[in-house]
Amino acid sequence: MARQSAREQGKQGIAQAANVYNSVAHGMSQSQTALFQGLQAIQREALNFVNRRLEHASDLMREYRNCRNMAEVVALQQRWLMEMSQDYYRQSMRLAEVMGSATSDELEMAQETGRELRGEVAEEGRTRQRRGQSRRRHNQQGGSLASHSATTH
Repeated sequence: MARQSAREQGKQGIAQAANVYNSVAHGMSQSQTALFQGLQAIQREALNFVNRRLEHASDLMREYRNCRNMAEVVALQQRWLMEMSQDYYRQSMRLAEVMGSATSDELEMAQETGRELRGEVAEEGRTRQRRGQSRRRHNQQGGSLASHSATTH
């Protein structure tokens, strides 16, 4: 009887461990998905930025052809430098926003997985505690029956 109970407890322990590992694996999968999506967003932003800068450079070349003197060339270069610095500033802010969003999503997934795992571990603890209490009551009842039976014989 004790052997069967130990076997059942072992099976339950294995099933509970499998549940915890499945939760961890699921959380990791979600985390990887969020990370991948964040990296894709950063890549899209970088490509969009490069395309915009190439368009600006192309526009600049067209405008160079229309310059009639050195003053116009210098003015065009100054405008180009100003626009370029503004573009780089805006792009860095946009990338920071995208990275912050991706990191936030990743952190949220990790926190959710942590909460799920804590809940499962707490439930496991309560289950073990109930089993232990049940065993103690069973043992106490068995012990009192044995002492009662010994005194009546």
